[in-house]
Amino acid sequence: MRRQSLLLFGIMLAALTITLGSSRAQVVTDGALVPAPEPEGPVTLASLGTAFTYQGRLTGGGALVNGNCDFQFSLFNAAAGGTQIGSAQTKSAVNVSSGFFTIPDLDFGAGAFDGQARWLEIAVRCPAGSGSFTTLNPRQTLTPVPYALHAANAWALGGNSGTNPATQFIGTTDNQPLELRVNNARVLRLEPNGTSPNIIAGYSGNSVTSGVVGATIAGGGSLDTDCSGPCVNRVTDDYGTIGGGYFNRAGNDAGTTSDRPYATVGGGNQNVASGQYATVSGGQDNTAQGGRATVGGGSDNIANGDYATVGGGRENAASSNSATVGGGYRNNASGSYATVGGGVGNTASNNYATVSGGLENSAGGFYAALGGGYNNAITAGGDYATIGGGSFNVVNNSYATVVGGRENTASGQYATVSGGFSNTAAGDYSFAAGRRAQGNHHGVFLFADSNNFNFPSTAANQFRVRATGGVQFVTGIDGSGNPVAGVQVAAGGGSWSSLSDRNAKTDFAPVNPRMILARLATLPIQTWRYKTQVGVRHIGPTAQDFYAAFGVGEDDTHIAAIDADGVALAAIQGLYQLAQEQAAEITALRAQIAALEARLAALEQRSAPVAP
Repeated sequence: MRRQSLLLFGIMLAALTITLGSSRAQVVTDGALVPAPEPEGPVTLASLGTAFTYQGRLTGGGALVNGNCDFQFSLFNAAAGGTQIGSAQTKSAVNVSSGFFTIPDLDFGAGAFDGQARWLEIAVRCPAGSGSFTTLNPRQTLTPVPYALHAANAWALGGNSGTNPATQFIGTTDNQPLELRVNNARVLRLEPNGTSPNIIAGYSGNSVTSGVVGATIAGGGSLDTDCSGPCVNRVTDDYGTIGGGYFNRAGNDAGTTSDRPYATVGGGNQNVASGQYATVSGGQDNTAQGGRATVGGGSDNIANGDYATVGGGRENAASSNSATVGGGYRNNASGSYATVGGGVGNTASNNYATVSGGLENSAGGFYAALGGGYNNAITAGGDYATIGGGSFNVVNNSYATVVGGRENTASGQYATVSGGFSNTAAGDYSFAAGRRAQGNHHGVFLFADSNNFNFPSTAANQFRVRATGGVQFVTGIDGSGNPVAGVQVAAGGGSWSSLSDRNAKTDFAPVNPRMILARLATLPIQTWRYKTQVGVRHIGPTAQDFYAAFGVGEDDTHIAAIDADGVALAAIQGLYQLAQEQAAEITALRAQIAALEARLAALEQRSAPVAP
């Protein structure tokens, strides 16, 4: 504030100097007191210093003097007697025409004028260089104009010391505004009021509405008329602030000056902060209408909800309570606490909904979240729903999710489409992935390969996979990541195959096929059904009996197919050994029988009667 006061004082001082340069004097010649008339023509102004100009009219013998005369000037502190101030100044061969003369550079030093009264004593001799000087009476009282020299010393451009702000200040003592001008155009106006003064700087057309208190316009404004008139900055409500730019407004301009206080426009052009505590930092054609709403910049953005925020971009709108648009183009956060991060043409139209970005996406569900992509939609019924991205995806039920892909739909509650193309999770808790998987029942898990055919669920709580390239489950790998345990169904196959590579096995030990066969012979084999399957029967041992008989497998509640197959193969080997032994015995018996039959035949032949 002190700096502003000094600057203002400097302008006032310049005005005093101009007055000083055109000051008039009175000259006494031949005992006659003759007032000096205004000089004809313009007066040359001197730069501010300690010198001043003196003008007068000289007569002699009742006639106006013409010619060159010598003048001698002395400065005193009294009308008569007193003490001389500084040294006398002699000006030789001064031209006097029709009695008029000008002394442009009288200089009694910087300390000559200290605020006390001063009188000027003048002596003349005409013509110049002739005889002695004649002192004119009385001494001339100097008017206050030369005391601008004292003011220059009291308020120096380089700074001052020893001042008392209680008595020394720049300003007015009545209830009138104070203005600072440059080139005779107002650049600063200070308006008093009983609460808080208004400060108006910049273009002279900038204004504060009558009755407003505490307003600040730091600068800006323009004479340009492309704003339906001069492009001025205006504060229409109490404590409003405009930092600069042009054609900006702080306040709602509704006539009442106290209903939208504390609004701020930082700069830019054609911006309006019309809400209480609202802020437009800059940019163009932005509006912060809501209470405590904020527009950071950009152009044509609107924050008309309380606490709403538009960070920037173009043609974005945060139109509900605490809604946020980070940037981008033509985005709209119209739900309370809704957020659009950026992108183009995105809408978060329900409370707490979020669209992170992308193009033409819509989050219409309560607490819905849409990451990005193109033309994705969470409908009004999709509360807590999620779309990660992709294009043309739709979620229209609560807690449903489409991770990405294209043309996917999650319409069941808690349903999920992980991605892919043209998949549907229509049942509650359903999952669909791949291509054209159709989860039409509750609780299903579907995966469809790349074949361009629908792959629908056929029952609730179903796990269904279309994998025409085969299915593998790997349950163990080696140090290089190669599968060493698992099962598979080959492409086009119809049964599981266990990985049984010799290189994947260790700790080999022989088995006794006869013992396996014997144990198998005593193993209870029954028909039975699972408790979960009504009307469906199976045949085989229980896992407990199988484990007790053979001691193989992970535990006594499961029978691995490879163990059942191994027992069967071992038993077959045992049966084969028995069959071989029996075959050998049969062969031996057959040989014995043949021998016996031969011996019997021989005996029968010998014992046969001899024909007579």
